Amino acid sequence: MPAKRVTLADIASHLGVNKSTVSRALQNDPSVNPGTVDKVRAMAAALGYVPDPALSALSQERWRREDRQCSLNWAYLCEQPDSVNKREELVLLGSLAGKLGYSITPVGLRQQGGARTINRILRARGVCGVLLDRVYDTALAHRFDWDHLDWPAYSWVAAIESRYAPAVHRVINNSFDTTREAFARMVNHGYKRIGFIQEAPDLSRENERQQAAFLQYKEMHPTISMVQAFVGERIASMATADIDRLRSARPTAILYGYTAIRDRLPHDLAALPWATLTSQADDKSVAGIHMSMEAMFRAAVDLLDFQYRRRERGLPQHRHTLLVDAIWQDGESLPRLG
Repeated sequence: MPAKRVTLADIASHLGVNKSTVSRALQNDPSVNPGTVDKVRAMAAALGYVPDPALSALSQERWRREDRQCSLNWAYLCEQPDSVNKREELVLLGSLAGKLGYSITPVGLRQQGGARTINRILRARGVCGVLLDRVYDTALAHRFDWDHLDWPAYSWVAAIESRYAPAVHRVINNSFDTTREAFARMVNHGYKRIGFIQEAPDLSRENERQQAAFLQYKEMHPTISMVQAFVGERIASMATADIDRLRSARPTAILYGYTAIRDRLPHDLAALPWATLTSQADDKSVAGIHMSMEAMFRAAVDLLDFQYRRRERGLPQHRHTLLVDAIWQDGESLPRLG
């Protein structure tokens, strides 16, 4: 006869607490005293408690769907929160975080000037978790004193990858797979000579993954003519040679690592059919890979919520990375041939 399963009621009886307290403690509910959590976990281990996976999943779903007031505060650490794009992102983040019971406080790296000032702001505003935005300004990223942030005090998640941010859990675009997808789509549209133009390759790891996807696709499809070029102020001396090489390859279409690159090209190249790895869903004339910021932020909010409820603070020993797939969007900029 199988042994009787240890239940939450058994643990509660041994400790003299309510069954609901045991349930919340085992789920790392922030409202439960940390000392009680430790006692519940110790008793559960001593009794050999094994959670029922079906009941655990149901409980988790109920917790997430509760209509709760925003009572916990997260910070969104970004370069400049009062810019137009960031204001739009904050509205989206606030909506997603609010459904889980959190409010969002924007904190600007550029305005505050240093880590110690930001530490004081986070403490004063009762922050319990921090979402890190990507730092685009290379000079700002290098001079900011990252090591002096109070890492042990908070749960952290990077909402998008940055070369300069410390090794926290992160949510990033699956740029390797989506770059390969873009090349495959362009070939399926009938283009056999494709130029690929990126920003200077030392600006981000995302650029490096895009470049890796280019090299792999080129090697695996030798019948497709593919040539790469770089543009960017930091390697302006290389840009002219790269552009000349690109022109001599006579591409029939161009894939841009970033849409705005097109504005810097000579007219003859800018006039070619094109696609981009950063298309906008509301612009149906542009072909390329569309990355949903809502999907990225939803994943980041879920991951930060998970870290906070598990009481995981500081820089993790083993970093988790969530890859979010983007989707291809057809557009007039890349008409089908034939």
